[in-house]
Amino acid sequence: MNLEFCFEYIFAMAASSSANTSDTSSRTLLDQDNPLFLNSSDNPGMKLISDPFDGSGFSNWKRSMIIALSARNKLGFIDGTLLKPNATDPTFKSWSRCNDMVISWLLGSLSKSIGRSVIFSNSAHQMWQELEERHGSPNGTQLFALHKELSEISQGNSNIPDYFTKLKVLWDDVDSLAIIPACSCGCKCGASIKLSKFQQDQRVIQFLMGLNDSYTAIRGFILMKTPLPNISQVYNILLQEESQREIHSGVQFMADSASLYVNSSKPPVHQFAKKPGFDSKRSNLTCNYCKKTGNTVDKCYKLHGFPADFKFTKPKRTGTAQAAQAEISTGSTAPVSNTSGITPEMYSQLMTLLKNSQATDSTPSTANFAGLFSEEATGSW
Repeated sequence: MNLEFCFEYIFAMAASSSANTSDTSSRTLLDQDNPLFLNSSDNPGMKLISDPFDGSGFSNWKRSMIIALSARNKLGFIDGTLLKPNATDPTFKSWSRCNDMVISWLLGSLSKSIGRSVIFSNSAHQMWQELEERHGSPNGTQLFALHKELSEISQGNSNIPDYFTKLKVLWDDVDSLAIIPACSCGCKCGASIKLSKFQQDQRVIQFLMGLNDSYTAIRGFILMKTPLPNISQVYNILLQEESQREIHSGVQFMADSASLYVNSSKPPVHQFAKKPGFDSKRSNLTCNYCKKTGNTVDKCYKLHGFPADFKFTKPKRTGTAQAAQAEISTGSTAPVSNTSGITPEMYSQLMTLLKNSQATDSTPSTANFAGLFSEEATGSW
């Protein structure tokens, strides 16, 4: 009997230990979901946001603090839903500890001057109310400043993401200050949807107005759509357009660089190009008569005359008349080359005319010679 009693006692103790373990686990799980639960990493010096509130941008600071406190299940301490228990309540100490922890987090996210003005608040809820009444009330001055900045903003040298981010920050600030009327019928009439669409269209137009002139074509394409796309779709369209331009500009830059490299690697043509018939040995010769390089006095065409098959590089219509006048003045009777277009009979008649005119002391004009030796002169004189 004693042995059986011992076994029953052992089994009872084991069952009791298992039940206590399960109760402890359930209490621990319940404590983690309880707003009064503090994690081991929570401490008063921890900063929930990086930028402390200095009097400007209260809506952004408020939104950041709500997100941080909600992640730690401590929103009840600032919105007033978790009231302070009585001093005799078992949770009073836990509530006081958590309340002081939230106060220290709020003070850590404020500037020194603003923190001094609310440090003597009795609870986190009272501190939150003072800050919201002092800095959170919307006023016309802030709305005027935001709308003025929105009207003056443009893309400039910014890319599409940076330009859109500037606008999005200002739009969020306006939404936090502006009071949008709510539909009283539970939105059965569709007024909320129409109001939201109207606001989206206004922001799409404002976004397109600030773009640079290089986006004129894509801006016109977007404005022709009916209905207008929302702001997210417009942003995606412009972002793809900017990406395509960067790709094309990169390809063009590579092509220009390759062309520049090829052109710079080739030596100049004048380094090795020579004219037909060029002789480097003859370039050192100089004629003492005509003072030109490439020949000597014994082979000078100006001194000894040009060959019959020589082709002049720049023929002149008045050259034949000048040559004939020079021969007449010198009294030369050498026959004229056939390249001038003058026949021997014409030359004999010219000489006879000149002799007669010299006998009568009259000199023919140059215009007459030009007419006699022109290519249009045909037939007998």
